[in-house]
Amino acid sequence: MWRLTLTMMKKNLRMLIPAGIAVIISTMFITCSLIFGDAMTASIRDQVTAGFGNANWVVSPGQPDDSATTIHTQDDDVTDDGTQEPVDEWEPTVGSFQVEQARRIIDSTTKADSTAKLVGTRADVQISARLVVGDDNTNGLAIAPGSDTALLPLTISKGHQPSGANEVAIPEKLAQRLGLNLGDTVTLVHTSPMPDEHNQMREYRCTPTIVGFTTDPSGTFSYYGGAMVLSEHDIATLLGKASFNDVPCYRMLFTMTGSAAVQSAAVQRLNHEMTVQVDSREVIAQTAIKAMTGDSGITKTFLLCFGGLALIVAALVIANTFQVLVAQRRRTLALLRIIGARQGQVYRSVVLESVLLGLVSSALGVGAGIGVMQMVANSHVLESMVPLHVVLTVWTFVVPIVFGTIATMLASLGAARMAMRVTPLEAMRPVEISEQAQTRRLRGVLGLLMILVGIGCCMLGVWKADDDRALFAAMLGCAMTFVGIAVTARFWLPWLMKGLGTLASHCGPSATLASANIAKNPRRVAATGTALLIGVTLVATMGTGAACAKQTMNTALATRYSVDIVIADVPSDQAAALTARVSKHTGVRDVLNAPLVTTTVTGNVPDAMRQQGAGPDLTLLGVPNVEALSKVLNVDCSHLQWNDHTVIVPKYLPSTGKELNAGPQLTVTTDGDHKSSAAADVTLQTQTLDFRGVMPRSLAIGFVPDSLFDNGELQASSSTLLVAVDSHNDTSLANLMDALSKDIASVPQAQLTGPVAEKQQWDQMVDMMLMMLVVLLAVAVIIALIGVANTLSLSVIERTRESATLRAIGMTKRQLRRSLGIEACLITVVSSVVGLVLGTAFGALGTYMVMKSAIGDFSFAIDWRVDIAIIVIAILAALVASIGPARRANSVPPVEALAEA
Repeated sequence: MWRLTLTMMKKNLRMLIPAGIAVIISTMFITCSLIFGDAMTASIRDQVTAGFGNANWVVSPGQPDDSATTIHTQDDDVTDDGTQEPVDEWEPTVGSFQVEQARRIIDSTTKADSTAKLVGTRADVQISARLVVGDDNTNGLAIAPGSDTALLPLTISKGHQPSGANEVAIPEKLAQRLGLNLGDTVTLVHTSPMPDEHNQMREYRCTPTIVGFTTDPSGTFSYYGGAMVLSEHDIATLLGKASFNDVPCYRMLFTMTGSAAVQSAAVQRLNHEMTVQVDSREVIAQTAIKAMTGDSGITKTFLLCFGGLALIVAALVIANTFQVLVAQRRRTLALLRIIGARQGQVYRSVVLESVLLGLVSSALGVGAGIGVMQMVANSHVLESMVPLHVVLTVWTFVVPIVFGTIATMLASLGAARMAMRVTPLEAMRPVEISEQAQTRRLRGVLGLLMILVGIGCCMLGVWKADDDRALFAAMLGCAMTFVGIAVTARFWLPWLMKGLGTLASHCGPSATLASANIAKNPRRVAATGTALLIGVTLVATMGTGAACAKQTMNTALATRYSVDIVIADVPSDQAAALTARVSKHTGVRDVLNAPLVTTTVTGNVPDAMRQQGAGPDLTLLGVPNVEALSKVLNVDCSHLQWNDHTVIVPKYLPSTGKELNAGPQLTVTTDGDHKSSAAADVTLQTQTLDFRGVMPRSLAIGFVPDSLFDNGELQASSSTLLVAVDSHNDTSLANLMDALSKDIASVPQAQLTGPVAEKQQWDQMVDMMLMMLVVLLAVAVIIALIGVANTLSLSVIERTRESATLRAIGMTKRQLRRSLGIEACLITVVSSVVGLVLGTAFGALGTYMVMKSAIGDFSFAIDWRVDIAIIVIAILAALVASIGPARRANSVPPVEALAEA
């Protein structure tokens, strides 16, 4: 049977090629997924350990002792009289690592080995600092130096690292931009995140001398444009600490030399005798990889799921191919049975053929996958996301080949069983193998039951949307409904195609012939349509889900980030000039210069403000009217009532998220520093509006008429610029933010924040995920379209006599070619439309379940452009798929075809 199987494969090689291509694409995708997952793991390892320099041991704080530092947080408990009760929370410092004691322990452990010692230490301390040079203000990051330069995650390209007080090494590119040289003195400013007793941000300054320039070869600090290395003394000064030992620190880096056994013994003593935890560099990297990717690697698993999906779709193509092969070989199989072949031998022959096909195709797929990933790595197109290096392991070869071969073999089992059940006498008749009535009834009942149960689970999930288990019920319902629809596609999909074909038959004889061909072999057409249905449904699900998610997120983010860009803490005398400069930039739709004052609510203080921990403070911004406010707020302000003593307060406090419940009016008074001798308490009528994200800090904000500042009832301490971005302008947000940063460079106190950037990040994330998912799912659609071409090819081979007869009685080559094109379009259009309907329903339901609990209000949206593109691309692909079969049908002369058939 082995030789006979090879002979039959060679004879029918042309029919096996489409199935082989489907396997090649699937296994190629799995190979690419494995290589990409391994590259991402290596990239995470490099990113995690890049900040360690050449340190081979990482020391973390252990359990605190009685001398632990006590810090107070904004979430501390509030006593009955409104004051805060401190909560003890240990914060490790540089001194808590007791480096000298650790050195003594290591020296005593390694004294037998002259090569073993602690050669370097560095406290992994990072602080934000603003570099001030004249009128230029540049935000940056400063790290602590090490006892050895090799411990730095940076390279000192010129000069040396700080070794004493008032010394700093700055990024070389920054020095070039600012025209700084070694020996120049700069000013560094650090703003404490904790306000003082007057609710003002505290600033600490130092004036170090530049002693070196740094570069960042590993890109550890690329987000900040590099990093500075600042002396230990100056870091303590910027943090308001008495010494460097008091600086908060959560990690100390050690470099030890010596044999692995000696180092391990020293580490064991450190863990046992000191309140620290010492781990190797590799352990830290593995822990980070596990935390970011899960035990099995979520990225690799995610991609492999799509590879599995591609194999499922490919299996439908393979099953279709082998069923037709068995049908065409009935006469051959009958002769084999007559001369003594047993049922088991016939069965094993078909299975062996599928194993050979799967093995060869999978091996080719692995080779193609390695080649594709090598080209991607050489092109550096993924360099910004993952530094891709193709590293081949045993699993890179084993997994795709095993899965591809098994999937091909399983797909052929149905055809093998059919071949085994055919008797020699029955096989002599040239009829197609048909599905037994009992099997059809079982398929129909099972599929219908799954659809009903699935719909029930979906309805239960929507009904119990607030329950944690509702999402699982909805996902289970969608999955069961989808599988039930796929199982029953044998019954309803040909019926839909026949209905569309009946309408198309009015277009001429070619359409009539195409409709008749579909009705002639509904089972094979249904299998092909189901493969395409799976791919299109999943693409439509992702497209609709992304559209609904974007619409829902845009509605929610318009509330949470009510202002696009905020420039806070602008001196009142410079606000008008800065407003004029900002308003001239392309991409700026409107700018509102709002005077600001911090007030205290007196009298009936809302409970939500009393409990927020910072006291009943309310920051008031002056605006001319509701119309001016609505131009810079992304919130509907049309319902607001406005008078000379109105205050528009938020519905929820930004610091706690609790509802404000301000009541009909608020009485406020300004702080003593800003209140004139003639000032008095101001009573304001409240209006509530759901706005957030207006100020860079989580303060309670209120909008009042600016006339209160003009008539002296309120006196501004500074101004805030609220900037609205023109979303229809082509200017990039990054360019606009750079331009605004230059505008405020001459205003050292000003702070630029861009809530619109966070909003844009959500949109970009959704778009990127959608693009990636569509690309991944496109693999399944491509394989399904190969199935369409395969079905047409098999149909042409089976209908050789029929096509020849049509040609003999006058049908032209063009008409025959057109009929095959129409047949492909009928299969594609029906499957794609049904897939779009199902995908829209599944995508909307899934997004509703996720967004309902996480965000609240759900917004339904359909991206018609994606849906139309799916239909157009599917039709064009179907027409392309029909070219080969049509050419094959027209290549044989009618007389020769009649003779061979």
